[in-house]
Amino acid sequence: MKKKTIRALIMASFLAIIIGCSTKDNSSNEAQSKTKNNTSSVADVLDEQKNKEESTDDKKDNDKKDDDKKDKNKSNDKNKSSDNKNVDVDLSTLGKNLIYAQVYSIMTKPDEYEGKIIKMKGAFSVFKDKDTKKTYYSCIIKDATECCSQGIEFVWKGKHKYPDDYPKENDEITVVGKFNTYKEGDNLYCQLVDAELNF
Repeated sequence: MKKKTIRALIMASFLAIIIGCSTKDNSSNEAQSKTKNNTSSVADVLDEQKNKEESTDDKKDNDKKDDDKKDKNKSNDKNKSSDNKNVDVDLSTLGKNLIYAQVYSIMTKPDEYEGKIIKMKGAFSVFKDKDTKKTYYSCIIKDATECCSQGIEFVWKGKHKYPDDYPKENDEITVVGKFNTYKEGDNLYCQLVDAELNF
């Protein structure tokens, strides 16, 4: 019961943070993305931001390719990530505000993403429930101002022992996995299953 209460409080805190952050720095973005009747949806904002980033990403693409080469050189064979052509939603290439908004959308509309292959890059986090002795691993992302964070739990494919086989807490990781929801008690949780982990 205590675990359920703690997890419910954590989820409520995430939602409070999300709601608080969503009104902080959006005034200039909102003015640019207003429609004729002065309303905008998350999808409109996401599309506009993605278009902006695509038009200015030539230099970032070259930098990212260099970073990807470095990451591949650092990785050993057991940590190779999957081919991008199998990825339905690639969050690893989005800017911080856009990725944060996309993860928020995933968390609030999980049915739309059920079964899709998602790739994301963020900080490694681990939580061990003292009551059940179950350990949860997640990939955490922050918004551009780093005041708010959001994450998705993942289940690494294969047999791995914590902490020996895992990255250190807060190390940058890339996770590719199949989006899934599950219930524990009355609560609904999201996770990436059969995940591949690169660090």
